[in-house]
Amino acid sequence: MNSNIENLPLGPGAPNSSIGGVVNNFDTIEKRIDGRFPSDDFAKDSNGNFVLDSQGNRIPEMEPPMAPSEAFDKSSGYYKNIRDEFGKPIMEAADTITDPAERKEFLSDVRFSADFDWPGGAKQEFKQWKNVHDEIVNIGENPGDYTAQHVDEVIDRFLNLNKPSGAHESWPDWQARPK
Repeated sequence: MNSNIENLPLGPGAPNSSIGGVVNNFDTIEKRIDGRFPSDDFAKDSNGNFVLDSQGNRIPEMEPPMAPSEAFDKSSGYYKNIRDEFGKPIMEAADTITDPAERKEFLSDVRFSADFDWPGGAKQEFKQWKNVHDEIVNIGENPGDYTAQHVDEVIDRFLNLNKPSGAHESWPDWQARPK
């Protein structure tokens, strides 16, 4: 979807890169929240021996579960100077959600919003674009589930989407902003 000019907002590089970092590092953040992120230590049994997998490799110990804001702080991929400005308030809001399912839904929405640069438009337009976006993500996550024909059909649907009625600033408009 990043190849479609209508879906590419203009803006300062550091925030755009940091938002991209949310998407690219969100798996790590989720694993840290859930206590599924491997630490630098290895698991030991009650006798102090390393726990091994079926191939004789040491199994890493998992970091303990942590609050979303802490998981965000420990994850890389963000410009440090704007971390507190855009990400920290969102993660602190997630800290206040006590129901794990609600928190997961909230964080999934944050991830989607960071990944999908919607320029605005009618609800039906958004639904059409989001459906194609979700199909593209699913193909990326489960490529073996799709035939070449189905992938081509999704690409065709994407390329034939109408331009959203909302719009990001044009390049000349962005350049003309007061400095």
